[in-house]
Amino acid sequence: MSLSPLEPARLAVLALSGAAEGLRWVGLGSGGGFSGAVIWRGEDKSGKPVLALKAWPADGITADQLAEVHGWMTRAAHLPFVPAVLPARGGSTVVAEAGRVWDLTSWMPGFADFHTHPTPARLANACAALARIHRAWAPRPPASAPCPGVRRRLRALADWRALRPQLIDPAPLGHMELDDALRRGAAAVDRLAPAAERALLPWAGRRVAVRPCLCDVRHDHVLYTADAVTGVIDYGAVKEDHVAVDLARLLGDLIGDDDEAFSAGLDAYRAAGGPLDLPAEFVRLLDRTGVVCAVVGWLVRLVVEPRPYPDRQAVAGRVRQLAARLETGPGR
Repeated sequence: MSLSPLEPARLAVLALSGAAEGLRWVGLGSGGGFSGAVIWRGEDKSGKPVLALKAWPADGITADQLAEVHGWMTRAAHLPFVPAVLPARGGSTVVAEAGRVWDLTSWMPGFADFHTHPTPARLANACAALARIHRAWAPRPPASAPCPGVRRRLRALADWRALRPQLIDPAPLGHMELDDALRRGAAAVDRLAPAAERALLPWAGRRVAVRPCLCDVRHDHVLYTADAVTGVIDYGAVKEDHVAVDLARLLGDLIGDDDEAFSAGLDAYRAAGGPLDLPAEFVRLLDRTGVVCAVVGWLVRLVVEPRPYPDRQAVAGRVRQLAARLETGPGR
């Protein structure tokens, strides 16, 4: 069996951590993600998962940025579903090796299986967990600024206008399912982008309370054991934003256009002390425009740049899921 090209680097990184001694390491590849990160699971002698080793993508995050992310994780480390960050022998939680930055965290139990086992209790618990993270990170007082999530969406829609001739009929990539998903997504974006931009523009200059947010809290990052949330993973996108951005990302990915479940999720977030100071309509706006912009992002990354994604089947599934929401949701 051939070794991963990162194997020498993995061994060098683990040699710096006493906590990793005696564990058996299982390579998980990307772990189901799209960022280009590579993950290994460390198991004890009984086969129980104990630690997670992650090689972050070479062009995705710097050592300083990852150290800042670790600071936020440590601030929320009292929450049982937040992974603990383990330092190397020198005290740093970030190790640079083979052109990447690496970290070692506790392995979080559970499965990202809400879609196969959706229940009101699970939805409420996910929203409550998000509220507890936001409370742990809440500055006093929060800063006030135009919503970064709105501005990111408007930039993506501007990209669509500028690149539309290239994106409206994307060139084939040689993968039938992915090519079909991109064509469907492009057609849906072309129909919905003008209305999305009009809906967002009134919010572009409105100042809102901003604080650290996950900014990538989605189905695959929330782990369950029975109905309990036992892991919220992947903090690499943490940045200042309004909490509605996280709620839109989480609820949209979990329950889509089910308005009753969406409202129940917001109620659970508020009941857990989440600091939502804007109307539910703003969260829903961020969700639906976020789906449009997510498709634009995939089109740009695959057609214009393009970036390599080893698991094109997984990418096709994600783009197809997003396109389906645009085709069947409000405004279709």
